[in-house]
Amino acid sequence: MNRLVGLGLLALTFASTGGLAVTSGPTSNSSRAYPPSCLSAPLQESPVGPQWSANITVPAYEQHTGLVTDTEVVSVQLWRVPCADGKSALLGVFARSPANAGRTDVQPLFPAFYASEGAATNENVRVAAEPNTFVSQITYGTPYIADVEFVFENLPPGSGEPINYNNALSILVVPVEGSSTLFTIPAYDRSKYAAASQPLPLTGYLSGNYFDPAHGGEGVEILVGSDTGSSRLVTAAWYTFDNTGTPFWLFGQGGFDAGDRTATLTVVYATGGGFAGNFGPSAASHPWGTMTIVFTNCGTLRFQYQANAGLPSDVPQGSGTKTWTKLFGQNGLTCD
Repeated sequence: MNRLVGLGLLALTFASTGGLAVTSGPTSNSSRAYPPSCLSAPLQESPVGPQWSANITVPAYEQHTGLVTDTEVVSVQLWRVPCADGKSALLGVFARSPANAGRTDVQPLFPAFYASEGAATNENVRVAAEPNTFVSQITYGTPYIADVEFVFENLPPGSGEPINYNNALSILVVPVEGSSTLFTIPAYDRSKYAAASQPLPLTGYLSGNYFDPAHGGEGVEILVGSDTGSSRLVTAAWYTFDNTGTPFWLFGQGGFDAGDRTATLTVVYATGGGFAGNFGPSAASHPWGTMTIVFTNCGTLRFQYQANAGLPSDVPQGSGTKTWTKLFGQNGLTCD
């Protein structure tokens, strides 16, 4: 955790002076249909809130003949997932009936999707099983054995009009052969989604330096990373002061599962250190208390802290809640 110190102090200096250097680096996808912080791979979002569904008949590939000579009735269901700052993503699932689930001898063919919104009329759209990519796409006419979940994307710039999936729109589903199906979808209304008023799921897009803009010189650096499988790890370095006004650092670490919206960190403080590594293999760590973090939006951290009883008198202690603002976003990694 000592590596966090330099970055945190640099951030606090910027908070006080306003001096940020401009550098080149990764850029956001200008044709993005939803904030990248909204979805992660693999897609596992279940329909919650308003949904639109229909049974459609699509051609089916027959394995024993190698020909498309059969048909199958499948279900297409669409729904929105709430994202940060009043935005949303439009998802769907192409599902076989329970009677056909797992069949390999007959495989239904994936349809094409077209969207109409604003000035865009029947625009070809990209649907992908993997979110947050420039090129991932489910190809029209692909045979499927299992159900497939997908997210609506925009085509690259110059390939058509971009679609704002937050607005009222219609989605036309066109099978390889047969009748088309039209879905009419109203504008996104966040009041109909309980998750829209909840804190954000913890992701790496929320990592960064947070501080009180009316109170420079103190801050906390949050890093959200991966561990194994669905497990995640979050660390915090809180740069604060003791009762004499001397800088005092608290370090927290905790685990959470993918999709969690809060995490509780075990917090320690260190003694026995020295400037520029002028001490032994490591400073001594001592239990201090806990810190519980939530992110109410992409730029706001709220954390509760609670010191342990019986700490030495010269160690800062107490309990409370702080709501701090993100200093700046990561280059090209937009949470909005």
